[in-house]
Amino acid sequence: MRTLVVQSAELTHSGMYRCTTMDDAMEFHVEIKDVEKTMSVEADRPFEVQCEVTDPTAQVFWCKDGDKILPQTEMEIQSDGTMRSCIVQSPELFDSRLYNCETSDDTVDIKAPSARFSALPDAERNQSIETGRPVLLQCELSDPTAQVYWYKDGTKLLSQSGIKIQSYGNTRTLFIQSAERSHDGTYECTTSDDTIAFTLEIKDPSQKILELPPMERNKSVEVGSPIVLQCELSDSTGQVCWSKDDMKLFTKAGLDIQSEANVRRLVVHSAELSDSGLYCCSLADDAITFKVDIQASIAPPVRFSAAPEIERNKSIEAGCPIVLHCELSDPSGQICWYKDGIKLLPQYGIYFQSEGTMRTLVIQSATFSCSGVYSCKTADDISEFYVDVKAAPVTFREIPKEELFKSVVERDRLLMSCEVSREDATVQWYKDGFEMAPSDNVSVQADGTVRMLIIHSAQLSDSGTY
Repeated sequence: MRTLVVQSAELTHSGMYRCTTMDDAMEFHVEIKDVEKTMSVEADRPFEVQCEVTDPTAQVFWCKDGDKILPQTEMEIQSDGTMRSCIVQSPELFDSRLYNCETSDDTVDIKAPSARFSALPDAERNQSIETGRPVLLQCELSDPTAQVYWYKDGTKLLSQSGIKIQSYGNTRTLFIQSAERSHDGTYECTTSDDTIAFTLEIKDPSQKILELPPMERNKSVEVGSPIVLQCELSDSTGQVCWSKDDMKLFTKAGLDIQSEANVRRLVVHSAELSDSGLYCCSLADDAITFKVDIQASIAPPVRFSAAPEIERNKSIEAGCPIVLHCELSDPSGQICWYKDGIKLLPQYGIYFQSEGTMRTLVIQSATFSCSGVYSCKTADDISEFYVDVKAAPVTFREIPKEELFKSVVERDRLLMSCEVSREDATVQWYKDGFEMAPSDNVSVQADGTVRMLIIHSAQLSDSGTY
């Protein structure tokens, strides 16, 4: 085997090659052709296309897409030895064409790059859209004059009601005004040399919970007060789940779960300290949380209304009732009664009464031992009363007139009697203004409330006024 190897072919290597021996020969005809050249440049940046000829004196002509190029401001044609150049000073994208360098014997083609799509991120090529929302598929070409066609699942699309195919500069768009489930599929935008594909998924609109201000989501509630948590949905048919500290809640005594149009509500009738926590109202794709802090109620202090002096200082006759009143600021206030610092309890003859804001202590019949300082106390206030029990005045019961005049026979017994208001009353008998004293003939006696003067043997000198 005999081999001739030329490492890098040039146009000058074209010709007839012969391999000979003394008795034989073999010929090879070799033609060297210039390869088609492709280049890529940026818009507004100058570019240069070149070709090389074998004869430095050879004349060449430059053509663009078959049309001869003449020297002009935007294009410069140069010759340097065997090199021939065409320089485009400020190209635009529409200068992407096929350039030819021609001599009388040869042609070199320099092909400008074909229209290509710019790369798109996955988020733009794979879209998930809710029904009723607009759809925009958009791509960008390297050539603003390039024509594109849109396809869906292999079927060519045309502008029609609800679907617009638009072109702005290098941008090509497909716009669907209102997405429907039938718009699901694969969309393609194609040129003669390139294709870009989009995957479109149409889904039902997800239900949402409308935003609430922080004041509505952070609750501070007193013990015993109701807790009301509520939120509003974007769809009145939405089904929600209420939970507290990740534990699902259900309707029960004291807890209601309510639904009214788009509003969902959780109501705890009477808050307890254990109701503090994090509450959540959740949908399949959305949730909102509420922070609830239950605080022990701080009741205002229970105070006594000022009582007049006459009510706080009592002078009571023995045997009469003692009634002490005080008024509170809170009708539910609790009080205790004391006498001289000792707590009083209800018993026979002593009663406690409560009506609205009034508190009353009643002692049915005062005795001297009932004198003292009485106190009515709450946790926050005290009201004091001073009680003085004094003896009642002694009075005489009325005596019939016929009893007031006595007529007796000498040496007969004379009895005079009267009745006083108190058994312990002490009386003094007088005759004609002079005090009488018991003697052998005069006796002074007492029987209960009756007081008697007895003269055992009346004499004329016993006549007078007693």
